[in-house]
Amino acid sequence: EDLARLAMAARLVVVVCAAWWEVVAAGEAARASSLPATRRRSLGLRAKRLQGGGGAARPAQQQQHHMSGLELATCVVADLCPHGMLPLAWAASAGPGTGGLAATTLMVMFAGMATYTLYLSALIAEGSDGPPALSTVWSSAGFSRGAVVDVAVAALCAGCCVFYASFASDLFHALTRRLVPRRAVVLAALMAMPIAPLCLGDDLSVLKYSSYAGLVGVFFASANVLRVGLLARTPPPDPSWFASPTPPRSLWRCGPQTAVLANTLVVAYLCHYNALQYYRELEPPRTPARYAAVVAAAALLTTAVFASTLVGGRLAFGDAVKPNLLNNLGHDLPAVLAKLGTGVAILSGFPLMFAGLKAALDAALPSLDDDKHRAIHAAALLAVAL
Repeated sequence: EDLARLAMAARLVVVVCAAWWEVVAAGEAARASSLPATRRRSLGLRAKRLQGGGGAARPAQQQQHHMSGLELATCVVADLCPHGMLPLAWAASAGPGTGGLAATTLMVMFAGMATYTLYLSALIAEGSDGPPALSTVWSSAGFSRGAVVDVAVAALCAGCCVFYASFASDLFHALTRRLVPRRAVVLAALMAMPIAPLCLGDDLSVLKYSSYAGLVGVFFASANVLRVGLLARTPPPDPSWFASPTPPRSLWRCGPQTAVLANTLVVAYLCHYNALQYYRELEPPRTPARYAAVVAAAALLTTAVFASTLVGGRLAFGDAVKPNLLNNLGHDLPAVLAKLGTGVAILSGFPLMFAGLKAALDAALPSLDDDKHRAIHAAALLAVAL
């Protein structure tokens, strides 16, 4: 319980910081848009000489890898869904519960905020020649102490990578327990293939293929949860989640318990550690407006996945729903396939989270060359596995 309270307090801090950052960033974006057109074009030319991968800025003569809008949207969905879709039904059931329309409104609101802040990040840092880290956006907005941002992002991404590795190894160990009795062997095998080759690549474009696999896993898992909820034989404890003759205001039920859902959504829609990397790897013509459209499509698709698991989990399990929704599923074939799909989604999301860690480490250690950066990346991956 103490850890849960600490996690909730940390998420509330994130909410406050995100709101403050959006207000400040909006002002800086407005200031940047007021620059003369010739100045903005010169800044844009400098940005085009950069390579969009993890690490420091690279010479213009090296080949630039790009992703189409569809590929980038797939990466964003694979980045958001694995860690976001599992606890939402539990968060919506906290205390008296949050009404269905209120929960949906919150999801749409946070999806819009995530899209807008990613757009502002691209707009502010469009002409920067710094590494593709969040501290570059911070510095481009006129703030100092970007190293603090790098350390914070590195700590966040490292912790999430540890969670991903633990969750994936537990999940695949449960599925292969009869063949591989030791969890450490499963973890070592996953780290060797496919995690290490994907994590140690030079840019995000190599992850677009694994993201497609993750997208399939996400859709299958969320569809199965929704199927279980719709086929549940017993009525849900809170009828407001169905179209039933309850007072309409129950659909809008809010209260202190809604803060649990809001805090969960803050983390669920968080992929800003890769904001600048995503923007720089979008294929030409690359503009902040086009980037916003791609991210908005990804956020809309992510919201559909979140709504499926939230409503399906709530309908199927009611107040008995667990923070990890997979623990509520049985052992029949659809449940096993849903767990397998979630495992694939986590494996596809891990390299995207690790890319944020690489970018933050590279930005925090700008004086090192590429070989030393790669050695640090390998050491960080080993530390996560251990």
